[in-house]
Amino acid sequence: MSYPLNKTGISLSEVLFSSLILTIVLVSVLLVFIQSVDMSSRIDYQYTAANLAKNGIERIRSAMNTSGGFNSLYNNPTEYEETDTTVNGEGDADINGSFRRTINITPDTSNNRLIQIEVSVTYKYRGVWKTESRISVATLLTCVK
Repeated sequence: MSYPLNKTGISLSEVLFSSLILTIVLVSVLLVFIQSVDMSSRIDYQYTAANLAKNGIERIRSAMNTSGGFNSLYNNPTEYEETDTTVNGEGDADINGSFRRTINITPDTSNNRLIQIEVSVTYKYRGVWKTESRISVATLLTCVK
């Protein structure tokens, strides 16, 4: 007596093929998720660096207003300058901070009523300083008499 072939089952090759397709889809989705988390983290560091740069200028303006005014800053800019000062996310000096701030103050010698302030901030991401991602903010201060 012969039995008819049962065509309702799934062969091993079909199971392996569908498992392969499912694995490829899941890996692709996981890679996209990892990339988006990484990009979000990097954007957060860049945003913080931009805020630190803007706050650096505001700190100089505030210090200038409380310690002798425009002439004090013009005559002694090095008092306010910084070179690669390691700071934390709030802008406070911190040897273990993830940001480096540099403040350059350049009095205009041809016009003693102008001062250029430039604040540059770099950040450390995954243990590496991202110098190519330097955020810079500059402004001019003037003395109106």
